[in-house]
Amino acid sequence: MILRKNEQVLHTVYHHFLPYVIRCLYFSFFSLITFVLIKFLIELFPEFVTMIYSVAFVIFVLVFLNMTLIYWFDKLIITNQRLIFVNWISITNVHEREINLKDVQDIASFERGLIRFIPFLSFGKIVIKSSAYKFDITFEEIGKANKVRTFITRISEYDK
Repeated sequence: MILRKNEQVLHTVYHHFLPYVIRCLYFSFFSLITFVLIKFLIELFPEFVTMIYSVAFVIFVLVFLNMTLIYWFDKLIITNQRLIFVNWISITNVHEREINLKDVQDIASFERGLIRFIPFLSFGKIVIKSSAYKFDITFEEIGKANKVRTFITRISEYDK
């Protein structure tokens, strides 16, 4: 991403931490179950102990790295001229989409979370529709989705 002339970054939005923590807990639980099942499998094939554990460990590390990479590097960059969405699909696959602020047609936000009214536990999704492009920007699991929607609406109206 290269900024244009006279373009300034106003705000950068990242994923909320709570869905990531919940996903990591699920992943840890299922990893533990898998390793217990592997332990029983090893009793049937004792000569492959090291190989089975090594392959399982590498797979779990790669999946965990992919989850963490998506959490840390997905972002919505709001500048004074456009919105830039950097979406990491996997370790080797990144999509960048951008919408000029004057092309923003509609912005919708949806909040959810364990307790919606406590900002620390609340997260949501924002959908930005464009008039000039055939795609929308959908950024899920962000904190303060309504405030982000209000901010983008305010600067896009100012830009028009």
